[in-house]
Amino acid sequence: MLMSRESERASDGTRILPRPIGGMRIRDAEEADIPWLLRELKAFSDFNDTRAKLFDPVDSKTSAAFLRNLIENHVLLVAVTHHGESAGFIGGLVTTHLFNPKINVLFELFWWVSHGYRASRAGALLLHAFMERAREMKETRNIHWVTMALETKSPVNADALLKRGFRHLETNYIMEI
Repeated sequence: MLMSRESERASDGTRILPRPIGGMRIRDAEEADIPWLLRELKAFSDFNDTRAKLFDPVDSKTSAAFLRNLIENHVLLVAVTHHGESAGFIGGLVTTHLFNPKINVLFELFWWVSHGYRASRAGALLLHAFMERAREMKETRNIHWVTMALETKSPVNADALLKRGFRHLETNYIMEI
C-alpha cells in the first residue's frame, strides 16, 4: 500500500511515490537525472535493434529537451536503490486520442530497468507507481486510458500487465524501409 501523497516528500521537496520496498523506491525524475537517463535511453534504443536509433547520442540536446518536457508536463519516474543508485525508469506522455480528443490517454513511451537490476523488483515497482500516477491523473487530468507496449525481446511477460487490469487490444509491428 502506498503512503499518502502529502507525506511523500523528500527534504528537498522532491515527490517520492511508494515507500521503499526491498531497498528500492520510486520517485519523480528530475533535471539531475537527465545525463543518466540519456545513457540508459541509448541502451534502450540499442535493445530495440533497429537501424534508425530512437535516441541519437549526437543530438542529445533534443532528447534532453524531450526528457525535460516529460518531467515538467507528463510522467517520468525513476527507481532508486537505498544507496541512491538509479536502477530503471518509466515514462509516459499524456495526450488526447488521435480519433477522439475527448479521450485522454497516458501513453507509455518506455519502461526500462538497467541491466544490473533486472533481477530486482525495480520493474514491478515502476509499473505499480506508473499505475498509481495514472489513477491520480484520472482525477487531475481526466485520464481515461493507459496504454502499455512490450518489446518483442522484453523480459516482461504479458501476464504481468493482464493481471493488473490491462487487456490485449492490438499487436504492433515495424517494417524499416
